[in-house]
Amino acid sequence: MVAGGSFPPFTVLDGDGRMTGVYPDALASIGRELDWTFQYMAVPWARAQDMVRTAQADGFITVPTPERQNYALFAKQPLVSGLGMVIVHAVDSPRRSEIERIASYDDLRPFALVDYIGNGWGNAIWESWPTVERVRDLRTLVRMIATGRADIALQPRSVVEAVARQAGFEGQIVFHAATFAERSTSGVHFGLRRNFPGAEASMALYEEVQARFIARRGVDDLMERWS
Repeated sequence: MVAGGSFPPFTVLDGDGRMTGVYPDALASIGRELDWTFQYMAVPWARAQDMVRTAQADGFITVPTPERQNYALFAKQPLVSGLGMVIVHAVDSPRRSEIERIASYDDLRPFALVDYIGNGWGNAIWESWPTVERVRDLRTLVRMIATGRADIALQPRSVVEAVARQAGFEGQIVFHAATFAERSTSGVHFGLRRNFPGAEASMALYEEVQARFIARRGVDDLMERWS
């Protein structure tokens, strides 16, 4: 399994460089019931996706965009439903009143928007927008928002809050509801490369166990633990 480094509370690198968080813990629990072992590797997110595409890695947990579905099978039920998408902006942004009136994707167009490289969900929306700057990681994204080098970002609130605390920008960014974005994402799903031996049979087994794990509040408990 691959992930794009820290994406708290979903993936978190501990002091020894080991991957922890909601996703690894959920897969560890599901894997115990299946007698499977999941090993995680942290690499830049764009590279992580390419590793699954080229069979250098077996899977990931992410939004099943059409591009990703070309090379990976995805569980029908999301592991985590709803990511808590919000508009992120600087607390002292001179355009704050305009930002607070944003109610659709089209309303984002007049603003300088920042996103991280490899965000396939975002790319599907603003691939051709001239006002989007792509940066290497979430820490850089948060820094650009806090220092006024970009107007807005559209990201999960829990992730940005955690990164802002780690980067020393807590209190310098604020959040505005983005219900239009939350409605358009089904959540994140377990994905397995299509050319993995026995991929379809493995996915069917995984889906059964994941459904039971979610039904007994396994994901809810992990979200509470890691948030």
